[in-house]
Amino acid sequence: MLNSYRIGMCAAEKTGVDHISELPVHLLHRILSKLPLNEAGRTTVLGKPWRRAWDSFLISDFDDEFFPNRDSCTDPFVPFVNEHLQRLCNQQRLSLQRFKLCVKYYHFELRNYIDDWINLAAAHHVKHLHLNRPVYTLFSVFPSSIYAHSLQVLELRSGQLREPEGYSIDSLKFPSLKQLHLQEIELTENFLTSLVNSCPLLEQLSIIICQGLLDLRLCGLAKLKSLKVYQVCIQTLRIDQAESLESLIHCVSYKGHPCDVKITGCKKLKVLKFVSMPICKQWLALLSDFPALETLQIRQCTIHGTLNLSNRHLKHLDLSTRDLHPSCPVLHDSINLHSFTYRGHIKPRWLQFINTSTVQTAKFSSKNCEFAHLVPEPQGAMRDIDEHNEGIMLRAKSI
Repeated sequence: MLNSYRIGMCAAEKTGVDHISELPVHLLHRILSKLPLNEAGRTTVLGKPWRRAWDSFLISDFDDEFFPNRDSCTDPFVPFVNEHLQRLCNQQRLSLQRFKLCVKYYHFELRNYIDDWINLAAAHHVKHLHLNRPVYTLFSVFPSSIYAHSLQVLELRSGQLREPEGYSIDSLKFPSLKQLHLQEIELTENFLTSLVNSCPLLEQLSIIICQGLLDLRLCGLAKLKSLKVYQVCIQTLRIDQAESLESLIHCVSYKGHPCDVKITGCKKLKVLKFVSMPICKQWLALLSDFPALETLQIRQCTIHGTLNLSNRHLKHLDLSTRDLHPSCPVLHDSINLHSFTYRGHIKPRWLQFINTSTVQTAKFSSKNCEFAHLVPEPQGAMRDIDEHNEGIMLRAKSI
């Protein structure tokens, strides 16, 4: 659509006939939606049709990136959001579909305006709320209006979550919330537990670089499908009866003791990824409890024990280790991998025992050895030397 708009404007310059401006207003709105806010606003100089389209154009995503050279006294971003958010609320009176606010240039006076905008969106029963603030606002508490019952998607970055004034955290209710994404948020374990337990329809949960958490306990989230815990140094992880969970990603990026882990009732788990963390024997023992597991990724981890894989549905295995002398994984004969990736310091002898009859892509890299002679090629395979990773790649020919 955007390219068609630019082509049309170039054609109008050559022929003198502006067919783009003759389009119905809803199509002009679609063109405006593809443009950055500052470019969309400049279309008003193109004539009355564009001015009318801009005056009736509803904006739900606000980013101050297009308002440089601001200060607390003269900040054009504030009246811009005031005008267009009020227009959006007037148009969508019963329920505001979406409000996204991205603030990079933060000043103290802006805080009250942000709270007012959140309050206005909550008062109009906003469904999707996305708040992205600079990291140095970490100690700024979000207003209690973010706990709107109408929310289906809540995404917060940088700030504190505290017990709302006037009622306890146990009274929080999010009957419609399906996605909760927290990044660079400071909160307590009890608050997170109460927050998550108040979301009976929660399907996606992301906890990224958050502070104040040592224990993560998720129980009875029957609808939860995806869980991502990234760079949160938790000591205990409990997941119980998340019977719909299909994807679990856990990244720590620190050198420390393995966390105490217990996961039960997750029989539908298909994707399991570990990044930069110690893999304890508890994790290794749990792998057999995931009969539907299809993808296992272990990257830059220290493995304490033997990786014993008997998951017959496993199709994709990605393994890289920091250990100079990694233990040999044990792959059951029933496993038929479709893709396999290994990155390590030394050549593991167990690679030659992998069943390659079903492997479509295999990648191996190491700074200390060649793998060309370790793995027999599947019939009709192509061998590509991956010079960048100092390894090899095997890719099955398409038939």
